[in-house]
Amino acid sequence: MEDTLLRMPVMCPECAREWLMEVPIASIAEALASNGYIRLYAPCHDKVWEASCLEREQLGEYLEVANLSRSARKIKVLGSLAADPCPRATR
Repeated sequence: MEDTLLRMPVMCPECAREWLMEVPIASIAEALASNGYIRLYAPCHDKVWEASCLEREQLGEYLEVANLSRSARKIKVLGSLAADPCPRATR
């Protein structure tokens, strides 16, 4: 069975060119829920980097917008159990 993919824009940290990157929804949901490492990739400079706090937040929003309520609920429930790697100024 194929993994369902989420398409999201990423911006190359070298040249600021925007690309559409496809990521498996299940692995992104798991990484967000457990505060795991999320690798992003820009082909223009063959650049790989760890998603920033803003990029992680955007990934969560993309999951919700894609109406993947099952994954989104899992992220919210499990995410509340894990330490937040991206503390906000105001809560």
